[in-house]
Amino acid sequence: ANVQAFEQTIYAFFEDEETGCTQIFDLDLFTRNTPQTESPEPLTLCDDNETGVRTFDLSLVEDEVLQNVENTDELIIEYYNNLQGAEEQNPGNLINNPEEYESQSDNQIVYIRITD
Repeated sequence: ANVQAFEQTIYAFFEDEETGCTQIFDLDLFTRNTPQTESPEPLTLCDDNETGVRTFDLSLVEDEVLQNVENTDELIIEYYNNLQGAEEQNPGNLINNPEEYESQSDNQIVYIRITD
């Protein structure tokens, strides 16, 4: 654990056992507070043409999710079809076009991954 909050330099000492040569390296540690994101309200659309498919703009929830986060300009926001895909950044579960996402079932859950 770092002793100094948010930023600290630690030093590593290396010695070659054969030659006796030594070297010291410095390593800067930085910690950041976890952003406090919000769970968005569900997006809802009527199935007027009774096809079972509706097109959603998932990006509409971004302001709501990030309302308590500062400096959102450099965040990467990705949408996934399942939790495992979001946790593992599995490209097979990535929703490539969140602005025109066609639902796959009623009451579907979409997972948002936010990284910087």
